[in-house]
This record gives sequence, structure tokens and C-alpha cells, in this order.
Amino acid sequence: MSTKLTYSDQEIVQKLLSDDSVFEAYFFQEICKPLLSKISYVVFDNQVPVEELTNEFLCLLKDNNWAKLKEFKFNSTLFGWLKIVAVHYFNNNKERLYPNYLYSNYCRNYQTRLVLDDATEEEILSLLKLMTIQQYHDILYLYLVEKRSDSQIADLLCLTDTVYKRKKKFALEHLKSVIINAGPYFENIYLQQDTSMQKVTGAEWEGTQKENELLITKMDVATLLNLMPNDRYRQVIRSLVLEEKERKEVAIEMGITTENLDNIKCRALKQLAEIARKEML
Repeated sequence: MSTKLTYSDQEIVQKLLSDDSVFEAYFFQEICKPLLSKISYVVFDNQVPVEELTNEFLCLLKDNNWAKLKEFKFNSTLFGWLKIVAVHYFNNNKERLYPNYLYSNYCRNYQTRLVLDDATEEEILSLLKLMTIQQYHDILYLYLVEKRSDSQIADLLCLTDTVYKRKKKFALEHLKSVIINAGPYFENIYLQQDTSMQKVTGAEWEGTQKENELLITKMDVATLLNLMPNDRYRQVIRSLVLEEKERKEVAIEMGITTENLDNIKCRALKQLAEIARKEML
């Protein structure tokens, strides 16, 4: 079967409801793979195999004679709806579904620190190539390879100090995850037990969960943004929420005052919330 899906949304739903086993396997294992791979990374830091997420997602949609799939009313694209359903389901049920994966990975990340002082530039570049988020890669390339200062990097990437520090923290944690996922050999070379951070408290676990939920929220917004009919609203949400630009910068780009920008943002968020409600009905 071709890897490119040429069916309409109505045809896809009909073929799934007809229990076409060949199409069902192809749809979930191939067509849904990019979405579930993204969720594996964003929600579970690549600690849960995509195959497990695929089986769980299939069960979610298929249980009770495809009851969940039948909730799709063709008000939007099928894949837009599936993204929202999958993200919310796995994010809201991650501790129940895969508690061992989450806790084990968090403890390993939390209790280790990067040891790159003796790493060669070639070694660092090899590690950075494994990173899947381009901005995190760029930050660490400037920081670890070009040896730029924090203020220089923030200026180069047009980020405020506050936003830059948060992104740099996420980037370093992402690099630790990349090293852990690369296997024990890399872990033994580039990570070291941090004896000052042995105990994982509830507050620290909750803090990491909140940071993870921030990534999920952005993923939700990026999905819903394409459904917004107003170009101006889309521009404001993309700039302020996804790109984390400063209000003044966005106002200048749009040729309006910050007060007008706030009013547009308020209306845009209401429209976004309404679209989200319709998608989840």
C-alpha cells in the first residue's frame, strides 16, 4: 500500500468503521506514526516506544465499536482532530499509563549533570546532531562550540534574557535526554551523578510536569492555529504564544499600539478557545 494517503476524511472514517484490518494497520502504524513519534518525544521524552503509543491510541479510538472516532463530526480536518485527541489523552493520562517510564527517566535526568569539559568540538557536534529541536540545537551550538556568552546568544537569537535562560535550561535538559537515549556508553562519558541532587521531591517533580505541559500547550496551539479564520488573530497568537516575542516588538511589526495588540490578543484567545471547544465536542 502506498505511503501517501489519498482518501478523503469521510473515506478514512468509513474504512476504519468497516473494520478493514489491512487499512487499520496501515493507518495507525504508518499514517499516525509521525504524530505519535512527536508525542513520544514531547510527553515521554522518547522513553515510551512509539509502538506502545500506537496500540494505546488504536484502543482509545476503537473501544466500544469505535465510539471515540464517532465523536468526530467533520467540523475540521480528521488529522487536526486526531492531534488534539491524542495530545490531550496521553498528556492527561501519562502517569496512569506509563508511571515507570516517567519516573525513571525524570530521576536519571534530575540526578545527573553534563560533563563536557574534556569533550572535543567533534564530539559535541556529534551530540548536537542528535537533537530534534532546532532552536535548542542553535543555542547549545553557540554556547558550547562557539563559546558565546549568554548575553551574546540572547542578542543573536533576538530573545529577552528571561526567555533565553528558560530555553537554555530546556536545551541542556534535552541534551541530557539525548545522551541517555544514545545508550550507556555515551551516558558514562558525558553524564555524571550529581550528589547534591539525590532526592527528588514532589515539588520538583511537579515543576518538571509543568514545564512539560508548557510544551504540550504549544503543540495544541500550533494545531488549532490553522483552524482560525482570522489572519490577524493567527499572527498575534503565533508571535506572542509560540514565538514568545515581546509585546512591544509585535506591536511595531504590526504597526499598532500595544493597547490595540492586547485587545486583539484578547479576542484571538477567545476565538481560539471556542475552536478548541468545538474540536473536543
